[in-house]
Amino acid sequence: MPGKVPSSLDNWWCKPSTEQAFLGFSYQVEGCPSRSQLTSDFKRMRQEFHSRYVRLYGACDSGSFNDDLIESAWEANVGIYPLVWFGFNSDNKWKSRKQKLLQAIKNNPKAPYVVRGVVMGSEPLFDGVLPVQQLVGEMEGIKQELKHFTDQKANGDSAMHVTSSDMSYSYQKFDSGSKILQSATVLQANVLPFFSQSAKFGNSADAMKGIKDTYSYLRDHSGGHKKIIFAQTGWPSTSEVWKGNSKDAVASVASEEAYFKMLDKAACEDSTLSKGPQGGLGWFAHIWSDSGLPGWGVIDSNGKPKFNFKPRTTCH
Repeated sequence: MPGKVPSSLDNWWCKPSTEQAFLGFSYQVEGCPSRSQLTSDFKRMRQEFHSRYVRLYGACDSGSFNDDLIESAWEANVGIYPLVWFGFNSDNKWKSRKQKLLQAIKNNPKAPYVVRGVVMGSEPLFDGVLPVQQLVGEMEGIKQELKHFTDQKANGDSAMHVTSSDMSYSYQKFDSGSKILQSATVLQANVLPFFSQSAKFGNSADAMKGIKDTYSYLRDHSGGHKKIIFAQTGWPSTSEVWKGNSKDAVASVASEEAYFKMLDKAACEDSTLSKGPQGGLGWFAHIWSDSGLPGWGVIDSNGKPKFNFKPRTTCH
């Protein structure tokens, strides 16, 4: 980062066409990590694994948390995709979470230089939290409230993204008209082949099919020109949190490692993914640590990598 906050977003962010393969980690914030913990984790993601971004998962309702995120991202040299979390209690806490986040983005001068995009919900369609048209309305409302940053005509490739993330299953079942895909400035998907009815091992043909089918669906139902990012993708080392839907699904460290190695290779070498819109697939590992979601982390609850994780960050 520069010594002082820039005066303009001109040429600040990379072109989406140059952002391929591994982008960073999905990061659980439910426990309200301190600013020092955020900074430490973000720096480690950047320095040890070459992450460019952190995609937030869960919610922390602490009053200063959004500013802590912004300041930590600035110090660690990473961008962030903060998330408006709906949760699973059918309450309206998401409304205050959204407003607190938008206020932090508008009030903190560093925000537009670390907030790459705002994500309106993780699997909101699957969870049925809002009707499709209302969800689209929320996304369009965020664009207007942050228009100074989201205006693509004024800011070009550095315009702040507004999107949502869900499974292709959810888009097909609940948004067959693809209104959300049309509204989103980049497309984010949750891709977890472990839950397939025919899941086996992490690098099985069925897992690869799930990856390619999701990518193809998003590409084909959005006009074929928007950047596609897998915001949550991975494979668990244990089924402590969620069981698979197939009796043959193997949850193990070896299976988790095999999944990420397969995805790493495919993102750059499979033409469906590498030749896709705006430079092809970019993906986030779900999730950073087993402390945030047991079994799903790339690092274990003691802070050590569970396997050799060195994914590509470019396909060139």
